[in-house]
Amino acid sequence: MEVRTLYNMLIEHFDVKNWWPSDSTFEVMVGAILTQQTNWENVDCCLHSLRDRGLLSPESMANADPVEIEEMVRPCGFYRQKSDRIMMLARYLEEEWDGDPDMMLEGDVVEARTRLLSLNGVGKETADSILLFAGGRPKFVAAAYVSRVFSRTGVLDSQEPTVTRAR
Repeated sequence: MEVRTLYNMLIEHFDVKNWWPSDSTFEVMVGAILTQQTNWENVDCCLHSLRDRGLLSPESMANADPVEIEEMVRPCGFYRQKSDRIMMLARYLEEEWDGDPDMMLEGDVVEARTRLLSLNGVGKETADSILLFAGGRPKFVAAAYVSRVFSRTGVLDSQEPTVTRAR
């Protein structure tokens, strides 16, 4: 099966508008980190808690109480790591990008991806998700489940994300 054929079949059955619900670029970035090794329902719960406390801006997150952030992200698992990572992201945005995540994602997409990958806790899949959903950049997210779908539909003969990404 060709990729375009698979795409057309999927688009007929699924609405992909507003695929990643959020109020800001920073919220997508935080969500991309929180969603690692958990489900979206847990992430959504955490994002609501952060939003209700006014903590979904780089400035407010960078200056927040780490214990408070840990408690709010606890439903996502790995809460100490994830709270550290989103707080470090916020401080990085404040210090290097004047608190503007959109500015960080501008310019050459390879350079923006390299910047993201330099951050602790941001791997290839997370970086690509941020570029696509937060930055609106043309970046394919080669997640493990995408590779499985491509393999099972005959688009690719491998389930390796590196093979999927290369296509």
